[in-house]
This record gives sequence, C-alpha cells and structure tokens, in this order.
Amino acid sequence: MPAYPAEDASGGQAGDAERSAIGPRMRKTITVVIPTYNVERVIARCLEALQWADEVNIVDMYSTDRTREICERYPNVRFYQNQDYIYGNVNYGIQRASHAWVMRLDSDEVVTPVGSGIDDHTSYVTEPLATTPPWVEAVMDLSS
Repeated sequence: MPAYPAEDASGGQAGDAERSAIGPRMRKTITVVIPTYNVERVIARCLEALQWADEVNIVDMYSTDRTREICERYPNVRFYQNQDYIYGNVNYGIQRASHAWVMRLDSDEVVTPVGSGIDDHTSYVTEPLATTPPWVEAVMDLSS
C-alpha cells in the first residue's frame, strides 16, 4: 500500500481497486521561512533538522555574527537580508517562497520527525531548545 492513500475524483479515499489506477498522492513541496538576527549559536541545529525541506528562506536583519556564513553551508537555504520588524520579515520570506506550502519557524526551533513518516510534512512537530538563549535571560527575570 502506498505511503499516501489515493483520492477519488470527489476528494474522498479511493478503494484498493481504484488506488492502483490513480496512484499515490505526490509529496507536496514546502518552503520554510525563518527570520533571524545574530543566531549563530542556534541556527545550525535548526537547519540540520530541515535538510528534508525543499527550500528554507532565511530573512536576516543584518546580523553581525556568523549567521550568514553558517546558513550558506546548506544547499536548500536562500539567504535574504531585510530590515523590518519580525512579521514584516516573515512576510518578506513568504513572498519569495517557491512553493505553495509554507512553514514558519523561529531559529531556535528544531523540527523532529514523529514515527516513520519522514516524507510526510504533517508528521513533523517543533520542539523548543532545551536551554534558554542568554538574551532572553537578560531581558526577563527567570529566577522566580
């Protein structure tokens, strides 16, 4: 049985007899959009977990660290620079997406597979980093 159930003309599940005539549903392509600024400490872990993605659009706010250098190591990454507020940068990345499906992540999130459906985008979840970034500790009092 194919990884994806085939659909009949009405969009419903096809039976076994129809499945062989219709064939499996093709995997959808996806663009992941990530806004960044000085994230050299976390971006590699995020991008390592996105090697399955067809395209990753990094929209950077002119980082002064090694963010760009790290991002450019990954062949599926397109690196843009734009000076806007975070949602403006997300929209900038979405407008440049090559695919209809778009996933938005923060640079400190890591996409991990659930089960064995590695090529099924719906089988992914995000998990936050185990440690709190130092800039968050500097802005918020996390001692209580």
